[in-house]
Amino acid sequence: EEVGIAVVLRDGADATAVQTSITEECAAKLARYKLPQHFFVMDSFPKNSGGKVVKPKVMEAALKT
Repeated sequence: EEVGIAVVLRDGADATAVQTSITEECAAKLARYKLPQHFFVMDSFPKNSGGKVVKPKVMEAALKT
């Protein structure tokens, strides 16, 4: 298994800068094998009727890219 991260960027945010920032923050707090190796930018997260993120659909969408 490999660790990945899916994010939704705010308007005007630079994906490269966000990826670098997240990677540095994770490196300071997590063990090396837990660091995200894949970075997925999504337009929005799929949500259910209760407003919660549907994680299997996020994973499915990330794996398609």
